[in-house]
Amino acid sequence: MSWPASSSRRNGSSEHGPQHACNSSFTCVSPLSAAFDRPKAKRRARTAAYAAGGPPSSKTRRPRPFRHALSNRSREAITGPDAYRTSIKLHYTTMLFYRVRILQKRTIRMHTTRPYSAVFFDLDGTLLPIDTHAFMEAYTVSLGEFAHDQGLDARAVMGALLAGVKAMASNDGSQTNHDLFWSTFETVTGLDAEKTETLFDAYYEGPFNKVAELAQPDPAAARAIAALKAKGYDLAVTTMPMFPLKAVHARIGWAGLDPNDFMFVTDYASATSAKPHVSYYEEAMRRAGVEAADVLMVGNNTLEDGAAFEAGADIYFVTDHLIEGEGGLDVAEHKHGTLEEFARFCEELPNRA
Repeated sequence: MSWPASSSRRNGSSEHGPQHACNSSFTCVSPLSAAFDRPKAKRRARTAAYAAGGPPSSKTRRPRPFRHALSNRSREAITGPDAYRTSIKLHYTTMLFYRVRILQKRTIRMHTTRPYSAVFFDLDGTLLPIDTHAFMEAYTVSLGEFAHDQGLDARAVMGALLAGVKAMASNDGSQTNHDLFWSTFETVTGLDAEKTETLFDAYYEGPFNKVAELAQPDPAAARAIAALKAKGYDLAVTTMPMFPLKAVHARIGWAGLDPNDFMFVTDYASATSAKPHVSYYEEAMRRAGVEAADVLMVGNNTLEDGAAFEAGADIYFVTDHLIEGEGGLDVAEHKHGTLEEFARFCEELPNRA
């Protein structure tokens, strides 16, 4: 714990006695600052009055000592020439005390482990070490080139893709993301949805895998999955459900994992909502047949993956490719670590009851 920069001492000394208060450049940033923010001339006069042993004049008002939870004896101890400096020390001691209490609570939350029965995983940036923004850029360029090679208007296709993504992001749950995407796509382009989907299937089986060059599989992911399977936990991939199943399975393979290691993966044909809606996680929990309190969600996005915590699950943030979304959870208040640290966390978990 370090002192704020605004409270640094002049000339690097803390043993100057009464003269320290006189020459200090201390700027108080606490709620007590209003009580001490007075012109330097008045502070010098006040200090001189105390040093002379006389009472302060009406124009050199005595600084108010920090009175919270202090006995009368303690209050007497901080009056005199060093009252100003001593009260500041007491104030920051109290601030330090409460800060320690906060850190203790965070530590308890970080290290307290529930008896989980299922573990849900995000994919991109979590199990699959990849920069999400770089991936999306490469994916859209690749898909646009494929559409052009197939004789389609690439600009129109990409515009329809964006419209379909926006539609899935606001799905009200009345239909699957798959149906909503293709109805939107057909409306925007006028192309037959069924024929275009068949064409896109060929893309995900071929050119899409060139994007894998951006990914660097981490052996820690396989270690974590192996440890959890050996201990009897149910595993699922709860990635953003805006891709067909072939695309999700391909990315699981890029991570050096087997899709068969998971009881299910979410895709646009099986989901009726998307992250960061709580309903997405509730739907996944119903599919897994588990209660929210029995689930650990592992992700790298404090907003999108953090919504699982709002649904009642516990959460672990993998920080290698952390995305701190606006309105997301505070990483410091939840379990977090690198993928390597998460693998060790899994190896230390007890066997599923």
